[in-house]
Amino acid sequence: MLKNKTILNKDKHMTFTHFIFKKRIIPMIIAIELLALTLLILSFMIKGDIMIKLTIFFFMITYPIGMILSQKLTDKKIIKSFLGLDEGIKIDYEFRDDDFDVFSKSNNIDSHSKAEYRMLLKVQEDKENIYLFVNTTNALIIDKNSFTEGTLDDFRKILSNKIDKKGKIIKKITI
Repeated sequence: MLKNKTILNKDKHMTFTHFIFKKRIIPMIIAIELLALTLLILSFMIKGDIMIKLTIFFFMITYPIGMILSQKLTDKKIIKSFLGLDEGIKIDYEFRDDDFDVFSKSNNIDSHSKAEYRMLLKVQEDKENIYLFVNTTNALIIDKNSFTEGTLDDFRKILSNKIDKKGKIIKKITI
């Protein structure tokens, strides 16, 4: 069994939201901007109405600004949600070959849950953390430097036969 003690504080949570922003939101913004640019070019080629051109141009300018402002609002909400949690949320993970336990404690509120790896969507990581995604926007955050029993390499070995090359969980159906 491997054990990890992660402290989830506002900085770690903001690192996660910025990770999501870079991995999911920025590519989406680029794709939508390219589509809008294509529409703008087509509207000039077919001599489209000036209002259509202005609308597309206005969208191309305001959409990325709106998405960036949305991220800033998310940051403010995170900061507000951690007010009064001076030490953050203490999360103890216990990893086994087929499942794991999550124990969390904050301001005298304790919780415990047990999960199987097949219930996860995917696994991704950055320099400091490993993210076990439970859906497309929420993940369990595991500090790479906080293993108290076992090592990060041991954890990667457990995950190695459960994820594909893209980090997606391999779903095994048991009968």
